[in-house]
Amino acid sequence: MKLKKKIKIVFLISSYTEYNNDLFLSLKKYFNVKVLLINLNEQLTNYKYFDKRTYLILKKKNIKNILTKLSPNIIIIGGYKIPYSDLVIKYSRAQNIKYFFWLEKINFNFLLKKFYFIMMNKYKLERANGILAVGTHAYNFYKNINSNTINFNYCINPKRFTRKKLSKNNNRINILFVGQLLKRKGIKLILDSLKLLDNKILNSIFLTFVGNGPMAKNIDKINKIFSFISLKKFQSRKELSNTYSKNNIFLFPSIYDGWGVAPMEAMASGMAIIISKNVGCAEYLTHKENGLIINSNSFEISEAIKFYFKNKNKILEYGKNNIDLLNRSNLNSNVNVLNLVKFLNKNISKNNSNYKI
Repeated sequence: MKLKKKIKIVFLISSYTEYNNDLFLSLKKYFNVKVLLINLNEQLTNYKYFDKRTYLILKKKNIKNILTKLSPNIIIIGGYKIPYSDLVIKYSRAQNIKYFFWLEKINFNFLLKKFYFIMMNKYKLERANGILAVGTHAYNFYKNINSNTINFNYCINPKRFTRKKLSKNNNRINILFVGQLLKRKGIKLILDSLKLLDNKILNSIFLTFVGNGPMAKNIDKINKIFSFISLKKFQSRKELSNTYSKNNIFLFPSIYDGWGVAPMEAMASGMAIIISKNVGCAEYLTHKENGLIINSNSFEISEAIKFYFKNKNKILEYGKNNIDLLNRSNLNSNVNVLNLVKFLNKNISKNNSNYKI
């Protein structure tokens, strides 16, 4: 009896990330997966779970040769304006290969921007075989352009992280921010919030920033006033796992954020959360169950810190809830991938009996 082959899926993405690698490892249980990278980056060589056989570096001159050699059944394009996507789409249509976009929500902060996006990209997205939308907000937008849309958010493998063993008698509150040090991420709001706290609270907290970006100079400047602030450069996941486990509260007050991977990593480590309503992954969280969901302003950040100072028992409670949420929800790559399997199964021709999912 002839054995059925695994469906071949090719991802086209800009660069390597450890959280997407969790997804690809989970997908390999069901599919033959290859990932085409546009750019080399530091994470590519530092992650122990990195599988060199899965990843290929894509250049414009070798797109056709690589795709011909891989002979995929499905191509998933990670972004509506990713380099070489037009060439990949042209090849897919010529070879009758199904292709899908994988898209975050977009910050349409003014009406003209939304109109311009739809005018420039609607035709391209309509012609795709479907869209993988990152979160409910993105899903509600893209399903109006392409009805074959699935809510498929970013996810991680929680087993990759060390879980914090919190002490009920721990008097100091360790607060952590991880991400790009940009104004959009709420860095200035965090720094301004410290001026709204009294000395009793300031003497009981330690605030660590991990990341790179132009706002690093602002952190250095205020560090001369507040000695309880630490700034560390970008860390590998192994280093981050250790950092998460040494902190109690994860602070992520972005003015805008398409999804937010770092909050998921913090939750997997048993941390309580302070997160902005503007962060995509906040849709999974419940206020005063997983942490505090706030507006992006300095006053509400300071009030959230005050809440944890007065209710230290909630840090432990919310941290445990977050571990449970990561284990059972679509934030877990092993859970979320099953939704993608079902979705792609519906999009593969039933008449093609040589392949299985």
